[in-house]
Amino acid sequence: MTKHPTLTLLAILLLAAWLRLSGVVWDGYQHYHPDERYISWVATTIQWPADWETALHPHQSTLNPFYWPTADTTTRVSVPRGEARAYAYGHLPLYMGVAATRLVEKMAPWAQTWLPAEGWLAAEFFNANGRSEFDHLTLIGRLLTGLVDVGTVAVAYWLGRQLYGTAVGLLTAALLASNVMHIQLAHFFTTDPYTTFFVMGSLAALVAAVQTRQKIWLIVAGGVVGLAIGSKFSAILLFVPLAVGVWLVVRRRWWLWLGLAGTAALFTFALTNPFALLDATCTAETPATTLLGVDIPVINWRFCYLENVGAQRAMVAGGAAFPFTRQYEGTRPFLYLLEMQGRWGMGWPLLLVGLVGWGWQIGRLLSVWRTRPLTHLEEAELVLLAWAVPYFLSTGNFYVKFMRYLQPITPLLGAVGGMGGVAIAGQMAGGGRGRFTGQHRALCPRLPRYLRPTPPVAGRFPVVTRKRLAGSQNRLRTMG
Repeated sequence: MTKHPTLTLLAILLLAAWLRLSGVVWDGYQHYHPDERYISWVATTIQWPADWETALHPHQSTLNPFYWPTADTTTRVSVPRGEARAYAYGHLPLYMGVAATRLVEKMAPWAQTWLPAEGWLAAEFFNANGRSEFDHLTLIGRLLTGLVDVGTVAVAYWLGRQLYGTAVGLLTAALLASNVMHIQLAHFFTTDPYTTFFVMGSLAALVAAVQTRQKIWLIVAGGVVGLAIGSKFSAILLFVPLAVGVWLVVRRRWWLWLGLAGTAALFTFALTNPFALLDATCTAETPATTLLGVDIPVINWRFCYLENVGAQRAMVAGGAAFPFTRQYEGTRPFLYLLEMQGRWGMGWPLLLVGLVGWGWQIGRLLSVWRTRPLTHLEEAELVLLAWAVPYFLSTGNFYVKFMRYLQPITPLLGAVGGMGGVAIAGQMAGGGRGRFTGQHRALCPRLPRYLRPTPPVAGRFPVVTRKRLAGSQNRLRTMG
């Protein structure tokens, strides 16, 4: 697998693309997925502004997901006009899907002149069949989601390679390419695959910063954190590994670099979610409370973004009753999500290996924390755990337990599982009676020492031949 890593990676990415981009019209344009249906409905009203005087006005802009525009901006789709609307998803995936669709529409007249009219590209992709804007946006959005998830596979390879070597990177990518949950979610125009892609990108940048000590990676990581939060608010927990990574790399005046990375995150978030900051026409109240003996009154923050985030928080916490959440009544925190991953997502073997690997990493880091400085590998593992543990503890305790909620940490479970798989393969190849060769050592050059294949005892000592024995005897006679 490691003789031709580039070709192997290319084959894995092609497999991932085929699994994600085939069968995209799985529902015959019936729009069965409720989240996707609503996102596509909102997307039909998102247009490039006619002028910049009204482009950033909350109730006049055609870019605001929180308001149904007054002007007729849709084709063959019925939508409300001139009223507020709920939008609980990140804005970046919405804008990406709309931009990709508009680009395809611009290219369609040229492409349809040379493509076979009865072919799928001309008929469906470039919409020669004349499907509604609602249908076409859904199709292009699904294809874009599939490509983004292929990107996640590539980033998973990069992360695994940085941590444990090429073999683990390739195995991590292969496991993720064939992950059932990722393949399923890649067939929807929804936000979770985008969030996972940017989460993995930010963590890979932090690992690069820890291992190379190049501070520019901290700024890159901060910028990608903003994109992840711009895809889904739950990625706000990325500030935990960001702070840990900055502290590990900088130490002195770490707070300054954390401020720079946070500024990069705020910039990319504001750039991709402008109306999260611009639309302050809603009611987003925090209840009255007492903090350290100080009475804090009800505060209305007014931002529509916070109002929608608060509504979603109430839903996942079980504070708001919806028919589609009643299925989780009586389910056990944490265990239910893991059971669903084992049955329908990652599969039991990979899930259990990943969980055991996480437990081992946590125990090892705790055992060496006060006895010696952490190695760069251990620091990188600490950064990843600083994301995975808080995210799982917060998400696993939700009342609502959609399996997709764990997607942002499944690639990390795959990386740990890949590490274990490569270590086992190396032990099988190098242990026992087998010969431990340089090829086996190259299989996992950066694995933790306790996981590296150990050469058999016979291979540790020189072979004493008759010729060597005779030479030694002659030298002894000469010395005597």
